[in-house]
Amino acid sequence: MSYFAELVEKLSWDNESERRKAACRNLTTGLLIGAFVGVTAGILFAPKPGRETRKEISEKAADAVDQLREAVADFVSDLQERTEEAVSSEGEFEEIVDLATDNQTES
Repeated sequence: MSYFAELVEKLSWDNESERRKAACRNLTTGLLIGAFVGVTAGILFAPKPGRETRKEISEKAADAVDQLREAVADFVSDLQERTEEAVSSEGEFEEIVDLATDNQTES
């Protein structure tokens, strides 16, 4: 298999992997939004006094904000790790190219 064909195959696999990850993230986001809407509707239609209902909504909203902050922090952490890996890989790639170039020059 030629180098170009291997590269195209790897890129198509990476794209598929990224599409699956994006689909999972979208599904998770949809589930979280659906759960939030369901909980809110359940609270609003529950037979409780208005003061209790508002307090409960406030608490649930605070919990949702905390979960969102945690999700964003996880995302940022993951993005930083991937960036560091990409930078590290770039350095390794340059070393390999330099070694190959040196070997070609010596031959």
